[in-house]
Amino acid sequence: ARPPDSVENMLVHRRDHDVLPEEIPEYKEATYTYFDQLAKLLRVLMEITACALELERDYFEKFFDNENGTYQSEGNTLRLAWYPPQTEPPEPGQLRYGEHTDYTGFTLLWQDHNRQGPQTAAEIDPPLGGLQVRMPDGKFVDCPPVPGAFTVNAGDLIQVWTNDVFLSNTHRVANPPDGDATRRISLVFFSGPTPDSLIECLPGCSDEDRPARYAPIRSRDHLLRKLAASNS
Repeated sequence: ARPPDSVENMLVHRRDHDVLPEEIPEYKEATYTYFDQLAKLLRVLMEITACALELERDYFEKFFDNENGTYQSEGNTLRLAWYPPQTEPPEPGQLRYGEHTDYTGFTLLWQDHNRQGPQTAAEIDPPLGGLQVRMPDGKFVDCPPVPGAFTVNAGDLIQVWTNDVFLSNTHRVANPPDGDATRRISLVFFSGPTPDSLIECLPGCSDEDRPARYAPIRSRDHLLRKLAASNS
């Protein structure tokens, strides 16, 4: 088996069962505010997706809980990822985060933009050992952050919905070069439709020459299968 990933995570669901540090009074408010702003951005992203697929702009609204202009769902999760300095060489096969696809909807990723200084600066110096994406030839390439921008991944259910128009890409977080003990933080907002949503090929994404490639599946069922596989 591959060694465990070199990362520490805090998961935020914006629910009463969230476990957040009480000794930092502002932490909960700041985290929930960020969560809500990402849920608002998600609505815009889903509207853009609908228009790109020549659907009604609000087509995806029925798959989310529309709360004050945001797309909320039990499928939305914020992962605060801390990649500690690698003061010792990693074990053979160990990565900061092993290769995988994201499980459900779009992922809105704020990568660590700057080793020092503001995260939203126009000129950035991101720490090494970051996101890599697998290309069709099987090679992984670096996917560095763009100043002032999120990185967006399409998850598995986006691929099912669009019948491979949008692909759920395989990606990983690489180790830094030997001797580089730079730390890294990422804010990862996983989105997903409500658990009971039936995900099937969207109108216009299939025809006689390109039939639907995936069977319809409930969002919850797909997520549980992926979690079971990752924990086995």
